[in-house]
Amino acid sequence: MPTAIKYATTADPTNWSSIEAGSPLFEAMFAGVKDTADRAIMCWPSKPGGAFVATCIFLREARASGRLAHATVGYWPWREGALRAARSILVNPDDVACASLNAYNDAKKAEWQAGALAHQSLCMLEMRLRDLVRSRASSTAIVNVKSIVVRSPTLLETTSVFAAGRQKGAHAYDSAPEQVLRRVRKYTSMGERNAGLVEHVGAIGDPTRAPFVLLGLPAAHTSEGLNRHLGSSRVKQHGLDLVVADLTRVGRSEIHEDWERRLEALLGALDSIEGRRPSVLVVTEESFIQRRTFRLLKGHAETRRPKVKAQQLGLYLEHPTLLGPAPEIPSEIAR
Repeated sequence: MPTAIKYATTADPTNWSSIEAGSPLFEAMFAGVKDTADRAIMCWPSKPGGAFVATCIFLREARASGRLAHATVGYWPWREGALRAARSILVNPDDVACASLNAYNDAKKAEWQAGALAHQSLCMLEMRLRDLVRSRASSTAIVNVKSIVVRSPTLLETTSVFAAGRQKGAHAYDSAPEQVLRRVRKYTSMGERNAGLVEHVGAIGDPTRAPFVLLGLPAAHTSEGLNRHLGSSRVKQHGLDLVVADLTRVGRSEIHEDWERRLEALLGALDSIEGRRPSVLVVTEESFIQRRTFRLLKGHAETRRPKVKAQQLGLYLEHPTLLGPAPEIPSEIAR
């Protein structure tokens, strides 16, 4: 049963919103998982502030909606600063708990739960978030605002994110259990040893076991520079469902004018991947970046067998956020 997830920001924690404003972007992601076609989507007139938050929301929505049993999504170009924006987005704990309860009670879960993945651990952790909702119900109005921020998990800590390992000879992706529900475990009884969650936290912080995973992909100069990451244990065992390329101004902040050559290296590496080649969704906010990006996507689409046509899309953003109601499209644009 699908569960609608509400989101808020740490700046306005009592204003829980839908993600209707960004729904065309998320639908493009789901379509990419299904048909493997590459897409370039330009957000206009407002800027989305990077695509990392969108990638995390997509994984959350994939689980809550039941549209994907598990998912492995790459985020490119990886940079540590990308995490910052997801720390300021709150996820409604009751909604997350309800989605996990539905998954846990699904009579057909044996048909879609991959045995090698820790579905049980994910359910055990997320269902405990209902305790946070009950514990703040008796607070006063002023204390309640602070309680929402402390007790509501952030988008980052509810996403199994694994940084791209940069040292040669090291693992492409290391376990990161410390990130799993970090704040709520620190400030509530969920972090105590007798809470019985240590094993589950370890499982969800393991890139080979977490059901929904975001893998950082480095901005390599050559296709060979991505081989270690695309050949990681997670990708070998469960494939790569989607790659989100962030070519917004924020996403390009560390590769600057070199972005085109590095995107070419990413596309070349994905074209050579064993098994099913994942879709690439490029997020842009400037027309000249969109044009140059689509030219690269079209060129690689021509060489794919079977041939899959690249697509060009647009997202009308009335405000610089993916949260909130869908905007009304001006009539002159709609035509």
